[in-house]
Formats: sequence, structure tokens, C-alpha cells
Amino acid sequence: MGLRLAKHLGPVGTIDPGQYAVDKPCVFVSCPICGTIEDISVGHEISVGGVVTPRYACRRCPFLDFLSLDCWNEEPRS
Repeated sequence: MGLRLAKHLGPVGTIDPGQYAVDKPCVFVSCPICGTIEDISVGHEISVGGVVTPRYACRRCPFLDFLSLDCWNEEPRS
């Protein structure tokens, strides 16, 4: 169900298409088609398991799908 985005650990501006990054309190995703980076923390909810609702619609291209965030709420490794 939907697309699972990999977590990006670098700066927000370097997110590759199909990844997400957290810059608290914001959560940014990069569209898997065109690479547009958007803040989804306003207008979307993220469950404990990383499921994003409602569906994500890119503002620049026709991409529309359900998303889930890989490694959501995992403790950072040292």
C-alpha cells in the first residue's frame, strides 16, 4: 500500500527523490518523480508506524500516492 520513503540523515536541501528528512518540528519529503521538497508536517498526520495521511499530492507534478516513512520513531544509533 503506497510508497515507503527512506530516511535521509543529511541536510534537508540534499534529500534525494523518494526520501524524507526531519528538521523538528517539520517533516520534509522529496517527490519520487520530480524531486520537489515539501513540508508535510502541516496538513498531514504521521502515525506511530510512519503512515502519512491523507495521500500525498505533489504540487509540481502529477504524483499522488499514499506514503509511509521508513525508520519512523527509531532511536538514533550512536
